[in-house]
Amino acid sequence: LKGDLGVGWWCETAYRSSSSAWNAHIQSMVGMDYSWPLFQSFYTALQFYYDGSGVSDRSLYNRALQLTGQRSTLGQHYGMFQTQIQIDNQWTVSGFGLLSLLDRSGMGALYLSCYLEPSWQFDGGYVATFGDTGDEFVLGSSDDPTNLFAESTLFVWLRYYW
Repeated sequence: LKGDLGVGWWCETAYRSSSSAWNAHIQSMVGMDYSWPLFQSFYTALQFYYDGSGVSDRSLYNRALQLTGQRSTLGQHYGMFQTQIQIDNQWTVSGFGLLSLLDRSGMGALYLSCYLEPSWQFDGGYVATFGDTGDEFVLGSSDDPTNLFAESTLFVWLRYYW
């Protein structure tokens, strides 16, 4: 389902199953977005995500699923925010936030993109996690080698498209 009444909105639901009955679950997403008449484009979106395969008690987090890449999230309820400002044909500023509604930990990013030529793109930005030790996005202390999420990361890359 999706619609547009000044504000865009959507709702998606899926029932997922596998050969083991305990693994059957529902995933749902509800969101809304809006484009503001600023610069060339100023886009914002809010989204709620439910994953029935996640846990509802943080003491049941299965870190092994994250460490092996089988899951990127562990809980059931998440909030997401996204924004993008296209300043002109060359420059775009974007931001993203993901919040676990179970333990209030999360991650956020702010980045800048510059389209240099038709085939080149430069990106740079900052990603940070927040929460307490043991929360979903703060797996352990920064000295712990099993901590998948650094407290903050500065990144830069140059892309070529052919």
